Parts: sequence; C-alpha cells; structure tokens
Amino acid sequence: MQNIPTISIHFYAIDGNVRHFKRFSGQGILFTSPHNINETGYVRVNNWQEARNYFL
Repeated sequence: MQNIPTISIHFYAIDGNVRHFKRFSGQGILFTSPHNINETGYVRVNNWQEARNYFL
C-alpha cells in the first residue's frame, strides 16, 4: 500500500463586518473600521500590511 500525504486546507476571510463570519467555517479576520472597533473574539488587522504579515 502506498503512503499518501495528508493535505490540510485552511480557509480565511478578511472583512470589516463580523456578520460575514457567522456562517463561515474558516478563520475570520476582522479588518478594523470605526463601526467594528468594539467587536471582540476575532483575529484583527488594522491595515493590509498587517493582513499580509499574518500569513507570512
């Protein structure tokens, strides 16, 4: 029998509105905006450079 490597797939969504994460089964990343400043419980990025660094 041949060994087949396991592949792990991760899904990410970057958005400024948490409602888009409610039914999303992957990792939601909240892009900071004035209307979501008090939201908690999500990975948060403040700009696209921080979003880029999250994945590096």
